[in-house]
Amino acid sequence: MRHRIRLARTFTAVCMFLALLWTAGQARETNAEEPASKPATQKADETPPAFSSLKEAVAFIAACLDKEDYDKLADACSGKRSHPEKYLLEILKKMHQDTPLAKLYAEKEFPKDKTAFKLGGHMSELKCIHIDFAKKDDKWMLDSIWMCK
Repeated sequence: MRHRIRLARTFTAVCMFLALLWTAGQARETNAEEPASKPATQKADETPPAFSSLKEAVAFIAACLDKEDYDKLADACSGKRSHPEKYLLEILKKMHQDTPLAKLYAEKEFPKDKTAFKLGGHMSELKCIHIDFAKKDDKWMLDSIWMCK
């Protein structure tokens, strides 16, 4: 019995991963004629948005997704994977439409004693999409949005 449950869970995880890869492939085919993502347009004197609460950060991400303002969302990322591809943000928007991010993370908050925080990732509620935050000067900043493979 345990073997069947473990096998069913593994099968479900593999199916979800394959569906996510297929969706990413469809988004890439749709955007094949468009040029690759634009480099960040943020001016040197502009600072990326900083958040005091997770609710505020999630509202910013959701607003950018709702308005399809992918450049604004990408420019807000300040980490090593700082400019997410458009197809990735389109996948995130689809997930947000299915289950609003505000509802998904209503009970979560930034940790008080850490300097890094992550939403999603590794087959969690956002499948393989990671939303990373970094703490700087008592404020949280969007570090990167990326997909593990």
